[in-house]
Amino acid sequence: MPGPPLSSASLDAAVERLPDDVVALWRDHGLGATADGYLRIVDPTAWQDVLAEVAPRFAAATPLMSSALGDLVVWLDGRAHLLEFRRGTSRIIANRLSTLLVILGYESFLADPDYFDWSPFPEARERLGVCPAPTNASVSARCSPSEADDLLRPSRSSTCASTSS
Repeated sequence: MPGPPLSSASLDAAVERLPDDVVALWRDHGLGATADGYLRIVDPTAWQDVLAEVAPRFAAATPLMSSALGDLVVWLDGRAHLLEFRRGTSRIIANRLSTLLVILGYESFLADPDYFDWSPFPEARERLGVCPAPTNASVSARCSPSEADDLLRPSRSSTCASTSS
């Protein structure tokens, strides 16, 4: 699912230090979602400080996606790494972005413990639906500017808030 575009400042920063195919992820999909809402493409600039704080070993990595279970996919040294904060582990899941994008297209990879192990996401999605990611428009419509900034900034403990007024 395509999402809102990545800011030009974040895109410009990405162009300077990442391969074209990684930058194309943001150009083509914006801050959208994939894998039935399990993974959301993130603004790497907004997540950089969070990554440096919670995983200092990966401070030089570029955040690509966050999962519905609190994991993070990052790009470092030409590889996609999965940081599974829920398990305290990290591992390389793809040596090329094109491989990662193929993996994301198959539910068998998403359920496989050697890749994403997305359980219990399918059951939760079935029962609760997919929590929409806050966007500038949805948050601004119901929050003061300082509340909107807080909601749009990534945090270690985010909750699904209703986007209705």
